[in-house]
Amino acid sequence: MANDGYTTITPELIAEWEAEVAALQRKIAAGKVFLPADSVEDDGARQNFMGTMADIVNTAAKPIAKADLKEMMKKRGFPEHQVAGTYFYLAIKKLKAAERVSVLADGSIGKGSRRI
Repeated sequence: MANDGYTTITPELIAEWEAEVAALQRKIAAGKVFLPADSVEDDGARQNFMGTMADIVNTAAKPIAKADLKEMMKKRGFPEHQVAGTYFYLAIKKLKAAERVSVLADGSIGKGSRRI
């Protein structure tokens, strides 16, 4: 077959593209964890994972148990793999280091001492 400069679209090629898209989506989700806690996504409608977590904790009337915080994050549209995995605990660690939240002796998450 002569190469006429066009790509032949096949089911295999589409499957390859879909796998590449899925891999990029995972990388994007992982990268968003490392954004500053007060950054906002491009559409301005939803903050990143850490920013949302800090907002939930700092607007709560009392400290929040981690299980409850996970449920609140899911209700805000964050996927299970982020909320149930390492992302969640890494975000808490980074927010605590930045003094945006505090971790109490019982493990619950409370307001941070830093205000923006």
